[in-house]
Amino acid sequence: MDKKIKKLRDDIIKIRKAVYEARGATARGLRLYILGALDKLDLTCLDGKYISKEELRNRTKEGMNKLKDGGQIFTASIFGWDNVEDGTVVPNWDEQDTIAYMQYLWADDRTGAYIAKKMNDANITGKRGGKWTSASVLRVIRNEYHLNRNKYPKPDWWGEEHYHD
Repeated sequence: MDKKIKKLRDDIIKIRKAVYEARGATARGLRLYILGALDKLDLTCLDGKYISKEELRNRTKEGMNKLKDGGQIFTASIFGWDNVEDGTVVPNWDEQDTIAYMQYLWADDRTGAYIAKKMNDANITGKRGGKWTSASVLRVIRNEYHLNRNKYPKPDWWGEEHYHD
């Protein structure tokens, strides 16, 4: 935790403790005590350099979306895509084929558990070689980023399967 934020947190805890201890004091005396304590707070963490968690989350999301829209690497790895040394992301068409098949099964009212079992029985592994679970299947087939594959030229063999879009 940043030292200034920790100091502010500690100061707020001191004020809460003082308010609790001063419950029997008069309202005016308590108000003066709190105002005096507030004057002693180190508020330097609240200058322009500090951003809230919400603002940090928004900036991160905006940056990630900019990378995604530009076809740049935005994560370590994602099933169906390969990170290239030049910093771009390109479709891994073998994995995209698996995704299209899983989406086909899902549209045919199959469950995530059924699809995971089918993938595991066929020895089709995840990006890092792991087994499929219902949650991992659903995460992959619901990921809207896979629609970006339509921006890339498809290999000659794409479209040979009945489940290819």
